Amino acid sequence: MDRDRRKYRTYRDKLRRANREAAYTVVALGVIAIAWLLLGFGLADSDVRIASTPLWIVGGTVGTWLVAVIVAVVLAKRVFANFDLDDRADGDD
Repeated sequence: MDRDRRKYRTYRDKLRRANREAAYTVVALGVIAIAWLLLGFGLADSDVRIASTPLWIVGGTVGTWLVAVIVAVVLAKRVFANFDLDDRADGDD
């Protein structure tokens, strides 16, 4: 069943889905923090420079930003579902 077309019958089901999405978002934050640590502090001993800027600065900023973009796209494509968060069941008018 397509996750965007799934019918969430009750408000409780919708809140469960929202809580699941929030948990995945916390995991994504952890991934981004680990990427920041590895790309920033992990590259601190490197003598490589890009445009006269140490590699750890480029890795800690641009690299972390790229990881965050990738994580956001994965969340949007694989985790988040589009549904109305109101207290009436889907399909009721």
